[in-house]
Amino acid sequence: MSLRSTASPPRRRLPRSVLVALAALGPGILGLVADNDAGGMTSYLLTGAQHELRLFLPALLAMGAATVFIQDMALRLALGTRRPFQRLVRDRLGSGAAQLQALLLHALNVIVLATELSGMGLALQWAMGLPFAAAVGLALAATIVIAGRGRYHSLERLLLVVGVLNLAFIATLFWLPAGPGVQSAWRAAPLTAETNFYLLALAGNAVAPWMVYWQENAVVARGMKMWELKRGRFDLLVGVLVQMAMASVVLWIGASLHGSPGHVFNPLQWMGVTAGPRAADLFAVGLLDAGLLAAVTIGFSSSWMVTEAFPAEPRTQQRRRGLIQAGSLAAAAVLVICPGWPQGFLALFAQALAALLMPIVLLFLGTLANDQQLLGRLANRAWQRAGWLLLAALFFGLAAAAWL
Repeated sequence: MSLRSTASPPRRRLPRSVLVALAALGPGILGLVADNDAGGMTSYLLTGAQHELRLFLPALLAMGAATVFIQDMALRLALGTRRPFQRLVRDRLGSGAAQLQALLLHALNVIVLATELSGMGLALQWAMGLPFAAAVGLALAATIVIAGRGRYHSLERLLLVVGVLNLAFIATLFWLPAGPGVQSAWRAAPLTAETNFYLLALAGNAVAPWMVYWQENAVVARGMKMWELKRGRFDLLVGVLVQMAMASVVLWIGASLHGSPGHVFNPLQWMGVTAGPRAADLFAVGLLDAGLLAAVTIGFSSSWMVTEAFPAEPRTQQRRRGLIQAGSLAAAAVLVICPGWPQGFLALFAQALAALLMPIVLLFLGTLANDQQLLGRLANRAWQRAGWLLLAALFFGLAAAAWL
């Protein structure tokens, strides 16, 4: 018998270009997919149910472009300095500014974390029939276990795998039944006094303060080098495309269902009645995945932010990060199980509050990204400085419109 006939067939390998592309995925796509969090997806669902897509889909796509612009500044800042964002704020703009910003944004992150635990709790309550408080406790335990994996690289790989379950939202769209519970997503819907609030929540959901900290600190933790700028931008582009696709799907689902959920306690119950239990089951899987992914990333982002604003020696810093992350999650759990909280409204409120505080982060981020002495050729060019000012004006305008 010839050697040719007994030799095992050669193993097929992925093309090198595919492997390079997969290797580039990391901080950008994680931050952007995690931003489609449980609170965000609940917010998109309710927004779609309340208003027509002809207004909100173009607004969502415009915010996608703004997200790439903002996160690209954070990427260049990380590659050009290899220092965490809050440390740069402290060193260049003063410890007082860094500490005040850290405390304010940390309080926001606790509220956002509450929406993640709420979304996971609602999903577990729907799927397993648990009492809401017990479901939130189970979600809290799972988040702490995953967040305790330690090293960034192993955590990144795990979260990329977990993020695949976001595809459950797409499955939900295709499982919507034909019948009295479903209508045209492009129906004409009148604008109401709440439209500006929903637009503000959409802006805060598309790009939130914690995302800037995650992007900048994760790039530093991953050890990316300046020559990897193109890889980082590819990572961001893939991330925003996935983010916009999933958000559009959930907006479409909400707009396809008859009736208004209002500020409901459990949007899954409303979906189960209008679209059927199977659609609600699939949406619950996506909601659980989105909440878990976001709770871990936001917890890390917040702990990085606070510890860099209040520096200490490395071992103490590491202990503080763990305590801050666990403490933030526990505080969020207490907040979300308080009786009387309408969970749908809590999700919208958290996203709107994120948009209100985004100008503070933009002020610091743009000031640092404009500094040619700090970043050299990676500093903002003239058109990027103009874009930064335009985005700051946009967030101020949305806040003023919602207030009025």
